[in-house]
Amino acid sequence: MAKEYSSHSKFTAGAFANYFATLLVGLVSSITCGIATPWILCWYMRFIANHTFINGKQVIFEGSGGSLFGNYIKWLLLSFITFGIYWLVAGQVNLAQWLAKNTHLEGYDPTAESKSEFTGKWYQMWGVSWLVNLLISCTLGIGFPWAACYLVKWYASKIVIDGHEMEFDGRGGQLIGKAILWSLLTLITFGIYSFWLEVKIIKWLVSHIHLAHPEELASSEDVAGGGTDCSEAAATADATAAPVPQQSNTVGIVGFVLSLIGIFLPGLICCAIGLSKSKQLDGSGKGLSIAGIIISVLGILFYIGYIGFAVIMMLKGSNVEIGSFAMLAGTVQASAALLSV
Repeated sequence: MAKEYSSHSKFTAGAFANYFATLLVGLVSSITCGIATPWILCWYMRFIANHTFINGKQVIFEGSGGSLFGNYIKWLLLSFITFGIYWLVAGQVNLAQWLAKNTHLEGYDPTAESKSEFTGKWYQMWGVSWLVNLLISCTLGIGFPWAACYLVKWYASKIVIDGHEMEFDGRGGQLIGKAILWSLLTLITFGIYSFWLEVKIIKWLVSHIHLAHPEELASSEDVAGGGTDCSEAAATADATAAPVPQQSNTVGIVGFVLSLIGIFLPGLICCAIGLSKSKQLDGSGKGLSIAGIIISVLGILFYIGYIGFAVIMMLKGSNVEIGSFAMLAGTVQASAALLSV
């Protein structure tokens, strides 16, 4: 009987495990002046692989520091001699190819002709990196969701694992709401949430990486297991079909925009409606709606506090901020009028 494979991909590492694993790589490389980099890099790649599942299949990394060390020294020396030119035109591509060569999916056949490889070129890597950095810099970080999606989409299209092509179907518009929410939580918690920020982004990116042709995974095992009938093959194809694109949560988006420009009360109501609708839209607009609710609540609390302060000052016979209070009251009235419409 044909085995069905999930279209769900995920990254399962926790926030602190991911943080300290990344920190350990930097510490070991620094303390050993780069000598232990091949071993700590392979350890980190195994850590990532052990927590990564593509279409329900666990990723496996078989590279070792000892097998990488010789190439690492050669690439390092050639880069030093050529003042970094070798790394730009060959070194980074060679490393990516070596990492891809040692990456597999659970249950792969070492004797099979299908291999893992990285097909990107050095000028493509340089161009993509340049465009990504330019987009983030020119937008002061606002374009990060689109830059991250573009970068991962390019890399996914250039990686083949055990003969299976990869694809990335995430979009910056889907990530922006979540990124704003996570950034706000980091700000509100004085940076404490930053431990979760990085892993949240990784989990979201990995969840949108899939096999370009998942039915090939099942058919290849069917051949090894003696084949299957047409009905089973059709059932497998249906189970591995690409998910239906999400519908846009217009109310949530409108609410977020209203909250962002200071029209808090209507924005809060729209975001609450958008959050409720996101359950029917498979989570679409949930991040933006929650971010809008947080912004609106903070804005309303600020308004209430400011109005209370102005009233107290007026009761004490002070004329301070009378003009500002009148303007503030007009803003509240305008929001109420907009809501009534």
